[in-house]
Amino acid sequence: MLRDVVQAGSVPLVLGGDHSITRATLEAVAERGEPLHVIHLDAHTDLGEVVPGAGLHHGNVMSVVLAELHHVEAVHQIGLRGVYDAPTHERHDKVRQLGVDGVRNGELPRFLDGIPEHARCWLSLDIDVVDPAFAPSTGTPVPGGLLPHEVKHVVAAAARARRFVGGELVEVGEPQGPADGTGGVAVACMFAFLQGIVDYAEAGWPTRRTSPTSRSSPRSSRSPSRRSSPSR
Repeated sequence: MLRDVVQAGSVPLVLGGDHSITRATLEAVAERGEPLHVIHLDAHTDLGEVVPGAGLHHGNVMSVVLAELHHVEAVHQIGLRGVYDAPTHERHDKVRQLGVDGVRNGELPRFLDGIPEHARCWLSLDIDVVDPAFAPSTGTPVPGGLLPHEVKHVVAAAARARRFVGGELVEVGEPQGPADGTGGVAVACMFAFLQGIVDYAEAGWPTRRTSPTSRSSPRSSRSPSRRSSPSR
């Protein structure tokens, strides 16, 4: 079904369960073997080791994607933080990373410039990229995350800069009470992403050759590079 949506020229949004669904979504949006770039917002790298008998899970999904889906040319990770066991760039030469500090230090435009201009892109947004003070209902929250307006800025700026064929939102859990705003934050982030896609189309990309730096959202502060890359 997802492949049919893409082939019809529509832009699907997948509202998923845990992050392990990404392998299936990326396989479905494969189009004649054309390269695909994944823009992955997450507190974690999801580059855990694939252990025999354990199979695919939310902590190793990007390792599985890079090993098995050869049309995935690169994974661009934003919002990483916390403890990790080994620098992911030593294990995966197809991985680029921008941490929370990097977004806040204004490194996002240059990071987006590192994605090929005419690349087909897919957004994989794990809600735990947001600081758990604002989005507590998720499986593996990590303090020190991006604020909701920063995540909205990142996804909108990315969508204005490159051609996205779709995206997914994952790891949103059940509300922990009436004051839990996780769902509202998730919806706002996806609306920002959709608005960025509309802006990209209205601007006439990809025929325009200007830098995505000039297409950053004017409503948000320059935003997150801690090179930290936690595996779950």
